[in-house]
Amino acid sequence: MVDMRAPCRMEKDPSVKTSLLCRLLCWNQLEARIFLGSFGLKGLLSVTQGELNSLGLPGSRVQVFQELMEELREPAPMRGPFHDSRQVFDAYKDFFHGKNHELFVLLLLNSKNRVVRDEVISEGTLTASLVHPREVFTPAVRHSAAAIICLHNHPSGDPEPSTEDCQITQRLVECGSLLGVRVLDHIIVGDRCYFSFLDRGQLGEANVK
Repeated sequence: MVDMRAPCRMEKDPSVKTSLLCRLLCWNQLEARIFLGSFGLKGLLSVTQGELNSLGLPGSRVQVFQELMEELREPAPMRGPFHDSRQVFDAYKDFFHGKNHELFVLLLLNSKNRVVRDEVISEGTLTASLVHPREVFTPAVRHSAAAIICLHNHPSGDPEPSTEDCQITQRLVECGSLLGVRVLDHIIVGDRCYFSFLDRGQLGEANVK
């Protein structure tokens, strides 16, 4: 019989997380507690090398961590460089297929338009995915992205943007312009089709400067 209380035990008992981290990374209890106290278990996939070095962990421990995380951080099968919205859609359409709620996905790109990281920024309801520019640009700045591409799906299958989609796109472009991070496109994924704000000329002047 499956113990349905197990997830709750991990959530409430810090020692369980510490033991898990020790087994996963071959760290000792003190090193695991230092990491968890600074970043939490969810920080495994988002911590940068600089942040990790700031903890004062031995170089051998940092190397083990980096090697393991590189294996877990593999983005989509196609990593670019992307030349048009169709290539982005083709690379991510299988990820969105069958999802019955909205997901907002962020692609972080380097100066050669290669995806160096992708992550789900927010999960919404059947009809809405709530996202704030802060949630988008925090990882972009943390990982020194030169540009970003945003994607989210419409479970209804119709990719035409809502008023809210247009508003958040404009806010993202404006924030990106201030931060020096280009918003290359915002793509809405539907049922075997998509909408590209770039292709429709709706990204605004901030992106073309």
